Order: sequence, then structure tokens, then C-alpha cells
Amino acid sequence: MKRTILFTITAIWICAGAAAAQEATAPKIMVLLPERIDVEWYWYFYTVETQHRVQTEVEKALLKAGYELVDLEAGNGLPEDTDIEHLLRTKPALETARTLNADMLVLGKGEAISASRSTAYGLNVYRSTADITAKILNVEDGKVVTVQDVTETQGAESQRAAAHKALREGGRKLGQKLVRELTPVQDRP
Repeated sequence: MKRTILFTITAIWICAGAAAAQEATAPKIMVLLPERIDVEWYWYFYTVETQHRVQTEVEKALLKAGYELVDLEAGNGLPEDTDIEHLLRTKPALETARTLNADMLVLGKGEAISASRSTAYGLNVYRSTADITAKILNVEDGKVVTVQDVTETQGAESQRAAAHKALREGGRKLGQKLVRELTPVQDRP
């Protein structure tokens, strides 16, 4: 009986220590993934209509894997006159990540364009293709950890709905790829 209790307490202590060690070593990650449908950009700080399907899917994957996220809105954010092309350059993005004490930065963009239009059973069917690219950078030294991309085509009854579906599904797949690259082999399911 005493051995069982001692063994149980030891096992709990070891598991708690391992969980604390894993939590302490998980890097803080900031995600910057604006998206564009045809020629119009959508992102938190850029357009009246905020749309961030790719970024949301990547953030969900990182959170599910146990990573800590740094939210751009938690700090001072960005100056109002910041344009997306400037932000997507590595140096300004790294400076923003450093300001918010992020350890790693996911930087990239998603772009969806109309792929086709057809009629099926009297309904218009639009197909849209999303190309999404992201790299993970070490904020301290700017070194690239990985570069990943995804191409996804989806269909819907409008071009915009098809683009949204393609961006969301592509973002989900990209999130899985990024998590796989960040997760050490021994910790993978």
C-alpha cells in the first residue's frame, strides 16, 4: 500500500515537472499573416472589414499544440499609417515582434484568386485558389526556422465565398505544417 502511494506521488511529481518544463520552454510566437482576395487586402489594422481567416487557422493550430501566442493588439500595435507591404518585409516585422517580446515570428501572406466559374444544376459555381506562404523566424537573430506553403482550391456559389473557403482550409493546412516543423520529433503524436 505504501509503495503504491509512493509510486503514485512520484509519478504525479514527474509528470508535473515534465509539463512545467515543456511549458517553460515553449516559445512565444507572433503571427502576421494578412490575406488578399483578388486585389483587395484584408487584415486587422488595414481595412474596415477585418478578415483574418488564414491567421486565425494558424493561431488555432499553434494554440492547440501548446504554444503561447503574442497578440499584436496586446501591445501598442502598429502605427496607423503602416501598410501591409512594409509590414511583410522581414526587418519591420521582426522589430514589431521584438517590441512585443515574441521569441518567434510567423510571417507570410495568403492570396486567393478566382480560378473558374461554371454552372451545375442551374446554379453558378465559382472556384477560387488560395496560395499561402509563411516562414518562421527566430526573433533574436532573424534566422529562418522553416518556410512552408499551401495551395488550396475550393468552390462555392459566389467567388468571395469560394475565396473564403480556400483561405480558411489553406490556413488550417498551413497551421498543421508549421506546428509539425516546430514540434520536436520525440514530442509528435
